[in-house]
Amino acid sequence: MGKSLDLNAVRVFVKVAELGSLSAAATAMKLPISTVSRQLAALEQNLSVRFITRTTRRLSLTDEGRGFYQRMAPIIEEATAVERMLRNSIDEPHGLLRVTATSLFASHVLAPVAAKYITLYQDVEVQIIASNSRLDFVDEGLDLAIRAGPLEDSSLISRSLKPIPAILSAAPGYEAAHGLPIMPADLDHHQAILFNEDTDQNVVWPFIDLEPVPVTGRLHVNSFEQAFQAALSGAGIARMPKFLCEQAISDGQLIPVLTKYESQPFQLYVLYPSRRQLSRKVRAFVDLLLAG
Repeated sequence: MGKSLDLNAVRVFVKVAELGSLSAAATAMKLPISTVSRQLAALEQNLSVRFITRTTRRLSLTDEGRGFYQRMAPIIEEATAVERMLRNSIDEPHGLLRVTATSLFASHVLAPVAAKYITLYQDVEVQIIASNSRLDFVDEGLDLAIRAGPLEDSSLISRSLKPIPAILSAAPGYEAAHGLPIMPADLDHHQAILFNEDTDQNVVWPFIDLEPVPVTGRLHVNSFEQAFQAALSGAGIARMPKFLCEQAISDGQLIPVLTKYESQPFQLYVLYPSRRQLSRKVRAFVDLLLAG
């Protein structure tokens, strides 16, 4: 009984039959002519059939060779097309990418990158899930997430993104009623607009080159958009991304607070599954995020 059919040897035979020459086939397949000759001989020996007759002037197919070529050429063509498709699917991002962030960062960080991503890669789709809750990767079928703060899930990879400048601001109405702090330590005597998770008694706001400063407040919010609206309404001093409030500051709706002291920027992280499981579509999107 012969060995299993060697597809590489069949490829060589088909190319020789098409080009009518061992040397031409060797050149087209970028193989030594000795390898082409050896592959053909092994194929014939394995099947106990002579496919090719050779003379000093020409090469021709036997009846068995012509029949074998007619059957195998379409198979080799289809196998080559499938191989090319699989290689392209590995090399080029494709498929649906599901990403999540808070509503603000979904708009400011994810949306511009997603627009560039679908322009660069024609076989991808992106679904942005804006949520102020920390969604579960597995339950929600997520590919990556943008989050603030340290990594909590050790099964995920965390990469830091470009820091986002932070600024403290308050409405003119708040200033009229309560004044504004002159030094960071004065924040202890003012109403800070806090986030829902800031429920303990040790909430601090960080400054560059200073110790974190304790703050207190009676209003807790769930998003920076809420903090922005609360600050506009005079509820207190808010610590927000600069891009969110700089237009309101320019328009006089908000007043920057403690401008002599630089607030620690917000640090965002992109989270995604283990590198060993990272698909090309995720890797390409992460690369764009990190480049930003």
